[in-house]
Amino acid sequence: LALCLADLSRTILVKYLFVSVAAVFAFNILICGSRNGLLGLVSVGGLGIIFMKRISRPVRIGVLALLVVSIVGFGIANVLSRSDIQGSGLTGDASSESRIVQWKACIRMTLHHPLLGVGPNESRFNMVDFGGVRGLMPHNTLVQVFAETGMPGGLFFVMCTIYPLWEAYKFFKINRDKMADPSVVLYKYLIIALVSFWVCAFFSNRVYFKILYVLVALIVALRENILTKQQELIPTCERERPSVLSNKSSLQSN
Repeated sequence: LALCLADLSRTILVKYLFVSVAAVFAFNILICGSRNGLLGLVSVGGLGIIFMKRISRPVRIGVLALLVVSIVGFGIANVLSRSDIQGSGLTGDASSESRIVQWKACIRMTLHHPLLGVGPNESRFNMVDFGGVRGLMPHNTLVQVFAETGMPGGLFFVMCTIYPLWEAYKFFKINRDKMADPSVVLYKYLIIALVSFWVCAFFSNRVYFKILYVLVALIVALRENILTKQQELIPTCERERPSVLSNKSSLQSN
């Protein structure tokens, strides 16, 4: 949101104020030692900075270089210093080793219940029966949704969240000359947020986060709104063109 507001702002002071707000958020993520947060910072921060259009290229390159140095030199070191990563064994919900065990258990659930799954939010309570740790979340949205809703539900979830990205690719390919339009800028950052979801989805439980479905709905609605406005301009141009041609023909006849 901060990067989007910075990209939309026309005043230099306001623009760099929002960039500073984004830097504060990035700093908080770096010091918290969250692996998922670090992935989100890489995807949202990196893509947001790369595709900003109203900030000069040297500034963007400098900010991006600072982000990379901060992640490599400080963020990763913070993550590796966590006790649950240094230790061994299944130490609880934060354990890295337990996640692999839970992922395998979810895959077994999908194979045993391919049509309907084990039920919404029931995978953690069925872990023991499939070789996992009872009560421990899988920390992988994709394997969780397939385990709990079966193959049909899993495929629907993937299509529901991937299709807007495919449509966005086609949209940006056609509308490269309209990237400065405020609606398109907002659409761009919503897409970056959805890309970030998929980057983080393999290491977190996001299937029951309502904000995900709100994000997909906003993306679809905003895209339709932009396309509707573009379609409204086409008939006007077509109406003007015949009148221009008729004027030319009348002038030639005279």
